Amino acid sequence: MQYEKRAVLSPGQKRLRKAVYLVPVALMGASQITALGLLSVGLDKLPTTVIFAAVALVLLAGFSTFIMLCILAYWMREHRRWQYGSLEIFFALVLLVVTVYQSMRGVPVPQGWSFPLVADLAKYAASLYVMVRGFDNIGQGLKSDPVWGRRWRWFSLQQVDQPNE
Repeated sequence: MQYEKRAVLSPGQKRLRKAVYLVPVALMGASQITALGLLSVGLDKLPTTVIFAAVALVLLAGFSTFIMLCILAYWMREHRRWQYGSLEIFFALVLLVVTVYQSMRGVPVPQGWSFPLVADLAKYAASLYVMVRGFDNIGQGLKSDPVWGRRWRWFSLQQVDQPNE
């Protein structure tokens, strides 16, 4: 059995990989600290501009985390195909359960389950899947372009130049 060689990443790609992980984590931490600070002071005592800024920070943190998950899922699709396929099947089954459950109104929910939460998670998973498909379509479309194809391979943390052997 022969395994694929690991791609050698350039220093810029390594910085990009770190940024993909660290920026959303830093934003999530900052938004949590901000939210706790606002709640400890009391929302009724704060000007609306501060509240709007805090809400914007929380939205930015959530959006950047979602983008990070999409990039990680695309990387997983490119480098760990069978694990990604397993996740696809899992989320397809979750969507199937959500669809069947919604068609059977009145069926009791198991203790501790919140069906709206499961439905929302299924929607997030579906949008993540659509974004990964978009990344893949962009990558497939740029393969023939020498400049943008190279940039896309760099962005998606693939080996850009073949090593001299």
